[in-house]
Amino acid sequence: MEAYLRSAGIGTSSRRVYRISLPSWAWLAAGQQPPLGRDRRGAAPPVAAFAALDDPTAAEVLAEAFARRARLVDADTVNRELSVLKAAITWWRQRG
Repeated sequence: MEAYLRSAGIGTSSRRVYRISLPSWAWLAAGQQPPLGRDRRGAAPPVAAFAALDDPTAAEVLAEAFARRARLVDADTVNRELSVLKAAITWWRQRG
């Protein structure tokens, strides 16, 4: 994640948001919901292997996780988290 953030050409404030949004997907991919509010600060997300994105069921797992997340947070948050994930996956895939 840090390699992506250093080279993605995004500003300091965007990097801060990405550091919050990307770990959310580690929880979601593990079938858990990220902590909300103050509980999120300092919480360590589960480790998510990039290889899991190549699993044939990854799209379904992420879609279900996204739907669960959308029921808990506002539309701006869930759409921002999705946008951040899509940008990161594109960057990672371009680098193999």
